Amino acid sequence: MRRPRLAIIGSCVTRDIPGVMGLEDVVKPHLLYLARGSFASLFAPPVPGLAAPETAPADLTPWEFRVIYDDLLKRAAEKLVAFAPTHLVVDFIEERFDLLVGTGTAATYSWELHRAGLRDQPPLDTFTHLSRHAPEAFDLWRSGLEAFVRFLRETLPNTRLIFHDARWALDYMEDGQRRPFDPDRVIWPGIPANIDDHNQLLERYSQAMRQAAPNAFYVRAPADLTLGDAAHRWGLSPFHYGEAYYRYVWRRLGELGVEFSPA
Repeated sequence: MRRPRLAIIGSCVTRDIPGVMGLEDVVKPHLLYLARGSFASLFAPPVPGLAAPETAPADLTPWEFRVIYDDLLKRAAEKLVAFAPTHLVVDFIEERFDLLVGTGTAATYSWELHRAGLRDQPPLDTFTHLSRHAPEAFDLWRSGLEAFVRFLRETLPNTRLIFHDARWALDYMEDGQRRPFDPDRVIWPGIPANIDDHNQLLERYSQAMRQAAPNAFYVRAPADLTLGDAAHRWGLSPFHYGEAYYRYVWRRLGELGVEFSPA
């Protein structure tokens, strides 16, 4: 059986699934993963006057280096064209990050970009910091979504688009006990986040996605599986779920043609 070519634009909520299923090594050669990019930024023009160093600085991993400059230099489209995915899964959990807005373009203010210190260096030091919840941020995001849908229709018309409609969990499991998350959290110190606020934003994004791409396939785990897991490999978070969540989504993806058998 020919294996699919799977692209993901999103976060670990989708990227982690093959590993949970014991298929990390099987899926990896057939996977393109584009992370740490908001739809407000992915299809905007490249940040002017910026070039990526030839090698990653010592304080960045190769993955961190790649995702930062994929977003700043807008490499998503060319990578998707070169990869020619049979299936493209999108989730919006990366839309928790604020934006940096300059003349004619935008960048995702990811943790990796922040930690690398690029916010305080030219040309990003002249960009405006825009809260994720600002009306202008939604307008930029919606324009980016429309550009993405046009790109798929015109350039990758045979790619099956799947929307993994993930949400922040309200509760988590620890030592067999269900416990509530504190709803007031931080993206990082100085950038507050509230679970209900982000879930309301994700609902707006979901509705916009369904309007912009009515022919896409949709996957959403039941509420009783949308639970955080204190034993998660990446630590406790409202979007680091228990194994049952990932198994449910993987089963649904398999029904849509994302099928990988063990090597």
